[in-house]
Amino acid sequence: MRILRSMLSFYSSFAFAGFLLTAACLGTLYTTGIAMFTFLFWIKVGTMWIIYYFVDHNKRKEYYYYDNLGISKRVLWIPALAFDFLVFIVSTIVLMLKMNGSQTGG
Repeated sequence: MRILRSMLSFYSSFAFAGFLLTAACLGTLYTTGIAMFTFLFWIKVGTMWIIYYFVDHNKRKEYYYYDNLGISKRVLWIPALAFDFLVFIVSTIVLMLKMNGSQTGG
């Protein structure tokens, strides 16, 4: 439980940026259609790397705290980025299904 709480605390420091970017991608996808998905996919991947770089640089000293709890950087980053990307993929799928449903009259 302590590890999960610590991971959530770590993720909360950049979750807003991830959700804001996902919302912007979904808005673009809604207005342009599925043709822009590949571009938006790579935009999301690229900005995840940028977020990683900036957060990693700004939280250098906080890693000591997590290390003392027995949590490595890898254990912090992999679930956080995977969750952020999973939210993007699932919300994209839901949006596309809703858009297809509204076009077919269902």
